[in-house]
Amino acid sequence: MELPSTSSEVINMSSMMVAGEPSDHMILNGLEMGKSIGEAYLESDTVKETRALVSELCRHFYTLGWVSGTGGSISIKVRDDSIPKSRQLIVMSPSGIQKERMVPEDIFVLSSDGFILSTPPLKSYPHYPPKCTDSTPLFLKAYEMRSAGAVIHSHGMESCLVTMMHPFSKEFSIRAYPKTTAVLVRNHGVYIWGDSWISAKTQAECYHYLFDAAIKLHQLGLDWSTPSHGLVRNVNGNCGCGGNMSRGLKAGSS
Repeated sequence: MELPSTSSEVINMSSMMVAGEPSDHMILNGLEMGKSIGEAYLESDTVKETRALVSELCRHFYTLGWVSGTGGSISIKVRDDSIPKSRQLIVMSPSGIQKERMVPEDIFVLSSDGFILSTPPLKSYPHYPPKCTDSTPLFLKAYEMRSAGAVIHSHGMESCLVTMMHPFSKEFSIRAYPKTTAVLVRNHGVYIWGDSWISAKTQAECYHYLFDAAIKLHQLGLDWSTPSHGLVRNVNGNCGCGGNMSRGLKAGSS
């Protein structure tokens, strides 16, 4: 699978509003609200708990190898039954922060349409200024197109290696696969989403297991793409792929 095409619907990240700029009003979930009311909501227990959850999951995913200091990220919608899901706030992990040391204060809060409402405080050297994850446009696409409740971007080694096992796969749009819950990006891991953070995490665990299994089957010279897992023969007629999947053919094919 390849990165979905988004060229026709580019998200202008440079136009994001940053909370704290001089203004009598602010945008919250696409609605203009009094600044004091907006700040009160951003400090609510619901938002704080979701920020804490993102930082906790980042630390956990670090131990799994899914994220690192600069790679991988996670985003979760703030569950609030009084607000339609499509307009709920979004919390996102930052870029360039050591994931194993992440704390709730490191997390960004965005409106449903991508406006930054809360930016992490600047830390002393050697930390870099806070920056929202580069995965933000794809996260927002998953929320918009799949009504997701959480999105995980994993840089797990298996999720990167598995994209190299089918070198001639073509780019596609996720619109063509309405039931899919993940998209692989060649040499750059996988994006996985679900209705909730539990659903996304469960999906991620299943996908990483399957990626690992596919890689091991490939190493054994077995066909990883079918349930039968028969031997793969190369173009010279020998069994096994010799470490070169691009030359491998399924047994019985011509």
